[in-house]
Amino acid sequence: MMRAIVFLSVLAAVATGCSDDDPVVQSCEDQSCHGVSGTNTGIELAHPASAKLTCTDCHGGDGSVVDKDLAHVQPTAQFIIDRNGYIKNLSVNELDMVNPAYLQFLNPGDYRVAEKGCGSQSPKNDGSGCHTQLVYNAQRSTMATFTGHFNVPRFQAGMQDRPAVLGSRALSDPQRPNPAPPGSVASIAQAIPPGATAPRDDIHTAMDNYLPKNCTHCHQWSYGRNDARGNFRSSGCTACHMYYNNDGISLSKDPSAPQEIPPHPQEHTLTSAINETQCEHCHYQGARIGLLYRGVIEWGVSEDPPFPNIGESLHNHPPEFYLQASADSNHPADLHYDAGMACADCHVGRDVHGDGRIYSTSKFQVAVRCENCHGLFCSEAALNSIQRAWFESPGVKTEKDIDTGHTSTGRYFNERGQITCPSCGTWMDDVTVEDQTHIWFEHCSNCGGAFFDAGELTDLRYKTLADTVRDFVSPKRD
Repeated sequence: MMRAIVFLSVLAAVATGCSDDDPVVQSCEDQSCHGVSGTNTGIELAHPASAKLTCTDCHGGDGSVVDKDLAHVQPTAQFIIDRNGYIKNLSVNELDMVNPAYLQFLNPGDYRVAEKGCGSQSPKNDGSGCHTQLVYNAQRSTMATFTGHFNVPRFQAGMQDRPAVLGSRALSDPQRPNPAPPGSVASIAQAIPPGATAPRDDIHTAMDNYLPKNCTHCHQWSYGRNDARGNFRSSGCTACHMYYNNDGISLSKDPSAPQEIPPHPQEHTLTSAINETQCEHCHYQGARIGLLYRGVIEWGVSEDPPFPNIGESLHNHPPEFYLQASADSNHPADLHYDAGMACADCHVGRDVHGDGRIYSTSKFQVAVRCENCHGLFCSEAALNSIQRAWFESPGVKTEKDIDTGHTSTGRYFNERGQITCPSCGTWMDDVTVEDQTHIWFEHCSNCGGAFFDAGELTDLRYKTLADTVRDFVSPKRD
């Protein structure tokens, strides 16, 4: 999948009609309200039409009446009423105080209500569970808990051990298996500033004040800041799966959608084809992610910039703050970006949704490895060790613990020969396995190392009927 140009969303859920039988009905899809869904004059269908979801299945409210105040869920908390119903810059604690029905009405994907909007409690759950497990997993993902940002600094300050103690929200994992995966914990407490009695000259007090006040705008239990170009987004599932333009302006065909002021999704459409611009609404600082991924660096306010600026203000900074370093061939963008790949071409599934465990840092959650696509180098000693294990422990699939790539990817890279040894730099010899001639790998005559494309090491161990067929149809290696 190459970089996706995606046309996405608005509040959060779905609008195939107010009844299963007729998607063009009165009330919430009346021409005077949201238009005729799925047409050039009405609100977009957020969910695939096969789901047959109505407006109220996801957003709640009363689809049987035309009066807006009666059809729409109204806020009940006075502090929300005083804000004219606006919640997209509230803290986690403040969002916890919002009436769940009102929160669902605005954003069915918010993790506080996602079980109703996207999961097992959806009115259209027919026993399949909709996205039940995904909701459970995503609520505990490091993209939601932000555990690494809270606990690594506290560990370095001598305030705790390495396992996570705090997160963006208090959570437990009742599904946690025994034995549990490395790096996971059973529960975390919510990071909150210490009380007024905490000693002001203590580094611990400073740390626990700074982290919850300044590091809680990027995780998915909140909407973020929603205060400047590049910062506009939703919360929960829709933080990723509903696209916001950098300016936060709606381009929806819904006649009732405000199109002059942010923050609003681009369209009322859910997507799984997420491009890097969507990721940048949170990930835009360092570590080869976000802006740096596409060759943009922070310059600040220094004079005599070495590269041109990006020509637009982003993240509360003027255009001059960011420079397009990739304009110089000596400072390229990430090679995956130059190859046309988006973040979601590699980071999918467990990497972003999690697997239901509460991990102390993202390094325990992220499963994708370079070897998944690019193959595996084994030193001579490592290869001999693996081969001994094949004979001494035939029931243990040792090669599958390290050869995690897809065989289809490996076959794609079969044509790529003439590589240098990652260990000693010597040009490697192209080798064909004598009794499995479809396996092409590279061998170093100097240090004895071998490079296998994804899936080849596993394939090497097993000779199957399918291998015999592949041997017959595979071209001979030059």
